[in-house]
Amino acid sequence: MKDLVVSLLAVVGTITVSAAAGLVLYGLWLRRQHKRAARARRDRRARALKPDDVTGQAGLAAWLDYVVDHDLHDIDTPKDWT
Repeated sequence: MKDLVVSLLAVVGTITVSAAAGLVLYGLWLRRQHKRAARARRDRRARALKPDDVTGQAGLAAWLDYVVDHDLHDIDTPKDWT
């Protein structure tokens, strides 16, 4: 009888942990989808504009996207510049 209770508790614990992990992954997926949708909306509004022409908070985000999209953050600066 004691073994049955321990086995049932182990199964319930496993299901609980799996459900919690699933909820966390689902939440992360929803957050990613929300960010992608927000970026798409922002890009649609500023599609015809260069990052110079976009002002306010969207301007900074446009420049950050531009830098990341064109791999400018990976460029090594020449030693003469330092």
